[in-house]
Amino acid sequence: MDELLARENAAHHYVLGALKSPDLPVRDVLAAFNAYRVLGQAVVFANLSVAHEKEAQLWDVHTQGKQYFSRRLRELRKPASGDRLVVQERDHVHLYKKFLRASVAFYRNHIYKLSVAFDIPELKDVAQLVGPKDSSESAHTAQQVDDASRKLVIVSCHQSLVYLGDLSRYRASEKLDTNPDFGPAIGYYDLASAVYPRSGMGQHQQAVVALETRDHLRTMYHLYRAICVQEPHPLAAKNLAIEFARVDTAWKTSTLIKQSKPSDPDHLKDISIGWCVRLQSLAQQGEASEGLDELQGTVVSQLSGLLKRRSLGPALHRMVIVNIAGQHTAIQNYTVKQTSKGEQAFYSSLRINLAMYSTLLEIFQDELVILVKDTELVALDLQANVTPITKRILPALRLYSSWLLDSVHLLFGLANDPKFAESIKKFWKIYGRTLDLVATTFPIWDLEEAAEVEYQLEEDVDVIGFQPLSPFADDKTGRFWQKKRSAVNRAKFSDHSVTRVSMKEEDLVRVYGFLEDGLYIANDLNDSPIKIKGSRVFYGNGGELEQLLMPLVPGKPAAKPVDKACDAAPMSYAAAAGSRRTPAPGVSKPNGIPKLQQSASSAREEHMTRMVDDLVDDDESKDPVTPPQQFASEPAVYNGNSDFALASLRDSTPEISNSASTYSAKSPVQRPPPGLTSPWTPSAIASPSSILPKPAGTLASPAQGRGHSRVGSANSIRSRASQSVGDSWSSLEALPQGTGMANANSRTPIAGLGGYGQSALLFGATPNVWSTGKAERTYGAKSPDRGAG
Repeated sequence: MDELLARENAAHHYVLGALKSPDLPVRDVLAAFNAYRVLGQAVVFANLSVAHEKEAQLWDVHTQGKQYFSRRLRELRKPASGDRLVVQERDHVHLYKKFLRASVAFYRNHIYKLSVAFDIPELKDVAQLVGPKDSSESAHTAQQVDDASRKLVIVSCHQSLVYLGDLSRYRASEKLDTNPDFGPAIGYYDLASAVYPRSGMGQHQQAVVALETRDHLRTMYHLYRAICVQEPHPLAAKNLAIEFARVDTAWKTSTLIKQSKPSDPDHLKDISIGWCVRLQSLAQQGEASEGLDELQGTVVSQLSGLLKRRSLGPALHRMVIVNIAGQHTAIQNYTVKQTSKGEQAFYSSLRINLAMYSTLLEIFQDELVILVKDTELVALDLQANVTPITKRILPALRLYSSWLLDSVHLLFGLANDPKFAESIKKFWKIYGRTLDLVATTFPIWDLEEAAEVEYQLEEDVDVIGFQPLSPFADDKTGRFWQKKRSAVNRAKFSDHSVTRVSMKEEDLVRVYGFLEDGLYIANDLNDSPIKIKGSRVFYGNGGELEQLLMPLVPGKPAAKPVDKACDAAPMSYAAAAGSRRTPAPGVSKPNGIPKLQQSASSAREEHMTRMVDDLVDDDESKDPVTPPQQFASEPAVYNGNSDFALASLRDSTPEISNSASTYSAKSPVQRPPPGLTSPWTPSAIASPSSILPKPAGTLASPAQGRGHSRVGSANSIRSRASQSVGDSWSSLEALPQGTGMANANSRTPIAGLGGYGQSALLFGATPNVWSTGKAERTYGAKSPDRGAG
């Protein structure tokens, strides 16, 4: 080992000397790099304890090599004579690209060798993307490692991916190709964040790339992501402050909003994004002004109209994350420095989130009202109830629903504050009414059958490691990453072992998650201003409860029935939260979508069975419930024993079982008292003089005559037996281009990819767009070790 260290040290000094020798041929410099890489890698594998130091030293030499080639290229492109030396420039570009290609090949091979040498599942997934396609080393037996060594290996892989991103970015920033492409750099940075989500290094480097295109929203998004992690980037907060200053300057010079023609399809979108960025910048500066409130109203109004006409794509996702991260950062800053500006920044960010969430809820509400008002539009297939407009906002609603779980007690505490009383009261009214409409439009029993997929959705994967919504924090949002009935982590939607269900089925999962969170707040939190009474959701307290869903005008008067059927007694959502039944085999197709068509004979048979059920008080406890089936395979994504793997979930994450639920009822089933019910009651509807439609069934179950029935009437919503058994309410960027990193199962990621045209140097340590003063020599245009700046 001592001899190896001596050889490695000698190679290190030789390379440094070669870079300072102007007369040494460039090919000799490249040869010196190759020799040093081999020895440096050998030292790392011989002793993992020195990997951190030796890898940082090796990368420092690579950054000096980059400066060596970059300096010479600038001289050739701008000679003193004023004429570009085209031939010499072309030759030097060829050598520069050769240096970068050799460096990229080395770090990709390094990751592959790590995956071969050590038995770590996530490394093998990355190696399949960046490693060689075929190698005899794949047959070697991997070494088992303890937790300490495992973390060293993971960090080594993470750093190598960041270095790969930097090398790819250098190539695009120096315009060595005819069409510079930042795509590979973005892909490597994204992989780095996926391998080690606790680090903000990969996110910060994506912000550097986004800055070159003057994409302020994307820059702000990645800088916030680099801050809101367990190991934040040391310069992210400083660079975010610089970005706010740049936004102010761009606003004053009328360059913040992208210039486009009114006929451009993205014209209104660009305006909305510019206003949103400006709003966030003003809020974080802690300046209280009437203009801020006016701008906030303009932003949410513009977004509401825009979302009803078209999709914003990944921009909406970034807006939501920026707003949530802004509030999280403001709270932390005020905790450290209790200043008046810090307090105002928190107040402003909270108002923005309330306004944004309320706007999304109102959009959702409008779509639901259209369905509820006309019974002919209420589809038997739940998937058809998800309109195109609803589909656009469901991922954002899912994120904001988790934000509400974290912030709900904060809203309770500020409910009587003069600064927030009106906005909080307005929010709860909108939230409660939307919750009631969702339960009316999406019947609980049918929706629950489509309530879970075995993998993480796109927005779930994107926020891994994001502290305000991550499993590393202490809240209930761990359901994003864990299965309901076990502590096993879900696979990612992009994993090779995952076969995704349809997008419509995923939308139903999002709807159920929204309903689940809302009923938890209404039923389990004593201070909640929204409550469950009978089968409806109300807003208010005590004797002042206000039913949020007003009587709806039907399209046609309902005819009086000839024979009075046996009506099922109303059943409350609280009762539905008591227990969970497993649907009978054959009722639903794979992935939980119910079968809603049945032959006439089967429908008659079920009708007769329901009549018997209504007359005979059967005891369903005598019939065993179908046990949950075990999955054939559980794809392992991260090792649960690691202190930094995804299995390190929040301690408060509820465990859902068949016998008890996190959202279980606290009170027995009962009819709402007369004083708490609206005139639109079952008895009023059944009155001969009533013009209202006859009831569609308890808990919004489809009515007879619509062709809806179930195979087993004992499980029917109108069965008395079924009412004795409650129902549980429990519960991005593209890969490097041109590097063989495509994934067959991947779809268009939420985060998206933009076009990138020019370069930016790292971290603000050298004169560049981040810099505010004299450049320091410590790191230059490189990635410092493990984010240490």
